[in-house]
Amino acid sequence: MGKSKNQTLIEDFLHFLQDKECSKKTIKSYQANLQQLATFVNKDFTYLTNTDVRRFKAFRKTQGDSVKTINHKLTALRQLLRYMAEELSTPVSVKINLEKIHKQEYSDRYITKSDFDQLVRAADKHHDFRAKALFYTLYYTDGRVSEILQIRAGDVDSNTVSVIGKGGKERKLFIPETLKQIWQEYLQSPD
Repeated sequence: MGKSKNQTLIEDFLHFLQDKECSKKTIKSYQANLQQLATFVNKDFTYLTNTDVRRFKAFRKTQGDSVKTINHKLTALRQLLRYMAEELSTPVSVKINLEKIHKQEYSDRYITKSDFDQLVRAADKHHDFRAKALFYTLYYTDGRVSEILQIRAGDVDSNTVSVIGKGGKERKLFIPETLKQIWQEYLQSPD
């Protein structure tokens, strides 16, 4: 039995990513996520619908996937669809809506929640909107300082921001609504 059309498409897409020098970790993640989607929808990606994507998101939630994990899966699909449209001239009319992150999981590997809150209070006390925006951006995106410094004022309404990360690789930072509001406050501040 030969490979399915989706399997061939996924393999071609992964080779394309290798040629673009994406990290091995990204490629492996995209492969697993796209194969999971292919198994779930059980039809040619060319005929993918918005309903298929919504059903996949709902199913992944029932499987206990976090919002961040679901967004990674959707990003893999978004990139595949972009590849299909731009490289293969096979556009698929599917809108990929990332899940909203209502509450960020906090990692205390580097700083405790109490210490973080103290930093924010100090920034508020001194009306330092820039510092507050920086602290929250680090907190909500889990980005590195070098990545955060690439964010521009024009990104304030974006759901994701593309940055160049460690090893010169492009990655996406997910931007929750709460952070967008903090950025707006900073941009409207007198500083």
